[in-house]
Amino acid sequence: MQERRPSTQDLLELAEHERQPVKAATLSSWRQRGLLPRPRRSPGARSRYLYPPGTDHQLRRLLYWRARCERLYLIAVALWVEGFPIRQGVIRGALVEFTVAWGKGAEQILSDQAEGELSPEALARTLARQRSRAPIPRLSRMRLADRERAYAYLVDVMLGLEEEAACRSQDLPHVQRLFGFRRGHDGGLADQFPLDDLEGLGQELLPSSAKPILARASGAEMELVRRGIAAMVNWLPRLGPAILADEPVKALDLVALIRDFFADPPAEVLALLAIAWLSSLQAKNPNQAELRTHLEALSPAAVEHELSALLSPS
Repeated sequence: MQERRPSTQDLLELAEHERQPVKAATLSSWRQRGLLPRPRRSPGARSRYLYPPGTDHQLRRLLYWRARCERLYLIAVALWVEGFPIRQGVIRGALVEFTVAWGKGAEQILSDQAEGELSPEALARTLARQRSRAPIPRLSRMRLADRERAYAYLVDVMLGLEEEAACRSQDLPHVQRLFGFRRGHDGGLADQFPLDDLEGLGQELLPSSAKPILARASGAEMELVRRGIAAMVNWLPRLGPAILADEPVKALDLVALIRDFFADPPAEVLALLAIAWLSSLQAKNPNQAELRTHLEALSPAAVEHELSALLSPS
């Protein structure tokens, strides 16, 4: 049975039904940005322009992300991760826009620091004192001083201050505790999640580093990263509790965080992961045969089969 091809009027009515009414001009703008496919003229005596099958579902997800995120380039990344037909050229441009915005934010913080208005340490102190608005939920009991040191390390990393972050490497146990991986007097889950590869991430997110990464990325590399992020988003909420089942008391809060966060991650996180994983992939310099093998392993059918096998009782 042939899938239904919606018209512009169908899409406008769908948006109205989703309580996010839009105008035809808005749909046209989204098409130009690559967020929706272009309609094609249907054959026949009463020909009209119709969209490809599945466009109604794509618009529904676009409206969902639009309610959470104002930046169209981030919405493009989110739709791409979900598997909608967003052109890779659009995604490369969207990720560049993300790094430009990230770079401007980092420059502003560093400029404020130079003018004495704000410093990474002051920002870390502010973040450490936040509770309901804290960027990282409070998963472990920590002294305020230790929480500040953990945030200071993360701020240096995300601002691309590699030398400063390296000088704070002794504070990595506090970062592990901040994320809930280190509990009590023992190592907890820190051996499985050391978080010792964060340094350099901030530099990768700056336009000067990210643009060459995106320019060099092949179509196969882009698709591999997309499938990897999609698999992680689909896997972790279901697989996290199984992985951490041996430590139910220590990992209870962490399991809830994984389930809630990765079941519905912010679009900014998806963009950040895409750039970080592309950089890591290019550093390994896989050949075409290796890329094909990895792509096959991360196909939706293969991922679902592997997940079902892991979750099924032995």
